[in-house]
Amino acid sequence: MSLMDEVQRKRFLDTMRADADFRAAVRRELLTDELLDLPQAVARLTSTVATLVDVVTQQGQEISNLKETVATLVDVVAQHGQEISNLTQTVATLVDVAAQQRADFTVLVAEVRNYMERTITLVGDGFAAARADTNQVRAEITELRTDMTELRTDMTGLRTDMERGFTAVDARFDQVNAEIQEIKDKLAS
Repeated sequence: MSLMDEVQRKRFLDTMRADADFRAAVRRELLTDELLDLPQAVARLTSTVATLVDVVTQQGQEISNLKETVATLVDVVAQHGQEISNLTQTVATLVDVAAQQRADFTVLVAEVRNYMERTITLVGDGFAAARADTNQVRAEITELRTDMTELRTDMTGLRTDMERGFTAVDARFDQVNAEIQEIKDKLAS
């Protein structure tokens, strides 16, 4: 059993559709305050959801930017890893080169030391030989001086002998001249 017939129902619905005040009065009668506040709550919820969508969109963009930044950082870290690997190899090479140079330097120092010792020995031997030669030359000079002194003495003796010989020859010439003069005088007389 229905309280309204078909015509009343149709008239009721048409009035509700046409009259906003009537519709609001029927609503207040039928709906609770929560249901009446539902359109405003839905509007607030829609606004909040729109705000959240904006925030989520912004965060999505930020996440996208962060992904790009992270990808760039991963590339940079990989590049740094490669550079560190290259530097490690370079340092290892430099350590090997330094060790080789140190070994070469040690060998060179030993060779220089040996060369200096040989040179000092040779110079010492040379000085000793020069001393021996100098002593021999001195002895020979002393011998030559002695010979020269003897030669001078001999020369002095020869000079004396020569002077005596010349004096004797002069005396003999004088005597011969005197005899020749005597003979001339005898022949002239």
